[in-house]
Amino acid sequence: MKCYLSPIKILPHVKARLVNPSIEVGGRTIIFPVELESGSYLEFRSRNNCKVYDARGALVRELAPTGDVPMVAAGENTVQFNCRVAKGINARANVTMITQGDRPIGAP
Repeated sequence: MKCYLSPIKILPHVKARLVNPSIEVGGRTIIFPVELESGSYLEFRSRNNCKVYDARGALVRELAPTGDVPMVAAGENTVQFNCRVAKGINARANVTMITQGDRPIGAP
């Protein structure tokens, strides 16, 4: 089963930067070595296909994530998002996960 993340968006309520956003699922963490500005977003399809776009949808850069690509198990999964932000900023982000591929045997 493959897992794609698309998009991870920083919400434009307060201008801020999310530094090194990461996603953890099932004890596996992937880290995106980038600073996301308000309105920008990141799309991860694979280690070789990870891109950052600005608020207008224009490609800003490609990047190589570090860590382990999360795997989604059958049933409930806990997803954790982390990042660094400037002191005094209460960061908010919208994370969308899309899975693709065969369901494990016994999955509903």
